[in-house]
Amino acid sequence: MKSFRKTMNPFISPSLSIHRIELTYNKYETVQVSPKEIKFFVETLQEKNPDIQIKEH
Repeated sequence: MKSFRKTMNPFISPSLSIHRIELTYNKYETVQVSPKEIKFFVETLQEKNPDIQIKEH
């Protein structure tokens, strides 16, 4: 994974939650997830990959 950012765009992917994280991997591929505990998820991402970029809106 290269980067992630928080997003609240309801049109990105179907989900019950509007609080999502968009993960970028490879060159231009993305996936959106809505983890139950966002803070824990982000901390775990940073722990596994300290070079991951955090993008702001």
